[in-house]
Amino acid sequence: MLDNVFGATIHHLTGCKNVTVTLNIHYLSPVNSGTITARCQVLHMGYKLAALDGFIHDEDGNQIAKGSGTFKLLREGANV
Repeated sequence: MLDNVFGATIHHLTGCKNVTVTLNIHYLSPVNSGTITARCQVLHMGYKLAALDGFIHDEDGNQIAKGSGTFKLLREGANV
């Protein structure tokens, strides 16, 4: 879920497709039912790379997971 939120955030901000370079997730507690919400924060947005942190919470506000990732931006016309 965090990988998708990170990628969608980058695409929304830049219009670029992107691929995951690294993804680290810490699972903190299980969730059996209800709604879960993911949020992220952009730590760095460069021309080629982006770094983000994110959190997943259940509907009671309990933290379910946290993670970070680095993503390569696939800009049109740029050498990959």
